[in-house]
Amino acid sequence: MKKKKSWADKKFVGEWAKALERHIHRQADEVPKGFVTAEVALTKMGLCGAASGQRTGLLNKMVVKGALIKKHYRVIDATGRRISSIAHYAIAK
Repeated sequence: MKKKKSWADKKFVGEWAKALERHIHRQADEVPKGFVTAEVALTKMGLCGAASGQRTGLLNKMVVKGALIKKHYRVIDATGRRISSIAHYAIAK
């Protein structure tokens, strides 16, 4: 049985599709050096596992206490077809 392709698997082909791709990419923010996603921050801290709610709570407590800076950046998702606002963290200096 042939697997049905999803819209995310389709490539930007043709003039109109390329115009859409350029439009999407122009909307994305450039994430500054030092800012990483929650998953990357937790991995760098040596925390991993299934308790994501507790780990997110830890990051938020660190932000409140001034140990981390939290900012949202608009980034392109893995499909390349959607912009999402994702929280990024940096170590406060």
